[in-house]
Amino acid sequence: EHGPTQCLIDRLRPLLHQYQATTYLCGHDHNLQHLVDDMNGTHLNYFVVGAANFIDNSHAHEQAVPPNSLKF
Repeated sequence: EHGPTQCLIDRLRPLLHQYQATTYLCGHDHNLQHLVDDMNGTHLNYFVVGAANFIDNSHAHEQAVPPNSLKF
């Protein structure tokens, strides 16, 4: 299943903001995304970096992405 991993949201996200990380990098075999997460006055850039050689028009997890956070 693709989409948000609740464990990372519950445990890692607060730590990234607490220690004022500016960027979180992860990979996926056919995807490229840039999202910005604002929490308690801190801004965290998430980059999903992969080959991005296929177009994925799926909107399956669109509701899980906060408004105005998706950059590309």
